[in-house]
Amino acid sequence: MNTDPYLSKAIGSKGAFNITQWVNSVIQIARSEARLQGKEKVSENLLENALNSTIASRLLILETYTGSSPALGEELGAITLRVLNYLRQEEEASDKDLFEYFSNLRKQDIQDALKDLREAGKIYEPKRGIFRPVPI
Repeated sequence: MNTDPYLSKAIGSKGAFNITQWVNSVIQIARSEARLQGKEKVSENLLENALNSTIASRLLILETYTGSSPALGEELGAITLRVLNYLRQEEEASDKDLFEYFSNLRKQDIQDALKDLREAGKIYEPKRGIFRPVPI
């Protein structure tokens, strides 16, 4: 299997997918939740909730790093996903709205994201400079 050396380095240095740390995280979350509820023992339900929480957080780490969203089933960059999520939330936005909302990003990065989303069929432009997400 050919892996991305940068992803391997991130995983190794941060322990994002180190199984021992991962299992310990699940146990610690379940214990903390039990203490919050005033229980002396961790129930199966608390352990299951902790496991689901840990899985969700690890998927978020992976999605953020790779720009891959399991919901989309394809790879999009992190900026592109942020722009798509904003458009889905707002239902329509002008390029000026996007530049203002994402003022911390370069305009060229936003324009590239819009181009990628149009080419992927995720958004459309009913009027010049106005963008809408394609209904899911």
